[in-house]
Amino acid sequence: MAARTPNPTAAAVVADAGPLITLEKVRGGFGILPGLFGRLVVPRPVMDELALSRVHPGEAAFTAALGLPVDVVDPGELLVPPPDLSIDRGELAAVSVAARMRVAVLLEDKDPRVFCDRIGVRYVGAAGLAVAASYRGVLGKAEAAGLIAQMWEARRLDPRTYRLALDAVEGGKPKA
Repeated sequence: MAARTPNPTAAAVVADAGPLITLEKVRGGFGILPGLFGRLVVPRPVMDELALSRVHPGEAAFTAALGLPVDVVDPGELLVPPPDLSIDRGELAAVSVAARMRVAVLLEDKDPRVFCDRIGVRYVGAAGLAVAASYRGVLGKAEAAGLIAQMWEARRLDPRTYRLALDAVEGGKPKA
């Protein structure tokens, strides 16, 4: 996949570590971000988590690899999640920043997504990014299906998400 330039008319998106780790594990994964978003916002706790996971050799190299402007931000005051949900500090920082900015957040885990549903914050995971890239012409159907297959092979998707994402790419519309 050729390098893409950031889409200046696209919205910013806030990222948790999970989807970025998934995209790093697949060939061409980071390449879809500039076609979908104009800017990536990464809360400091998420950047710290990425450094611990060895996704990037350093902040400057990591942000350069993404191919779009990256703002590393202090998350400020964190929202208080309900006690019935298990949400780590990076996820909570990402949701809190996204809620304040009124933009979507990249998330993979269930509890932070449930929290987003409760507070009205939009979210998408790595497989959803591949689907969106195919719908918007950033990737062809075969390329998007290939990314989803790589995510599956890297054990970054559960069976249901894998099947739904492939069906959405192959059928041209999401299926519940």
